[in-house]
Amino acid sequence: MRLIHTQGRGLEAEVEIEGERLRVLDALSPVEEPRAPGDLEGASLEVEAIEALTQLVADPGAQALGFEPERGWRYRATGEIVSTEPLVVDFGVLRLELAMGAREAWKPGDRLAVAIDRIRLVKSARQKAGA
Repeated sequence: MRLIHTQGRGLEAEVEIEGERLRVLDALSPVEEPRAPGDLEGASLEVEAIEALTQLVADPGAQALGFEPERGWRYRATGEIVSTEPLVVDFGVLRLELAMGAREAWKPGDRLAVAIDRIRLVKSARQKAGA
């Protein structure tokens, strides 16, 4: 993952993962000054999904995996369920654990349309534990 630019902690940043750029909330930069562009070691992304608007994709072949920007930090993302406990979804360039429970009918291999309220750029869990 590479940081393209940031306006500073708590503000908008742009990251690039395997050629795909995402607009995210910067929760990683120091408070004093924005982080410099470049490769991000020890960083990860956390997603705030809107559970009520997340649903199975009716025709899985019709929608490619990935992120579609909506407005502000919001995205409509299509991903494939990797596991249901915890709910892990592969969005093509990124595999994320979603902080919601899988519905009974959901199973690995199913495609989900996920309404994303925002994506946060944070320290990776491994770094948080040692901090």
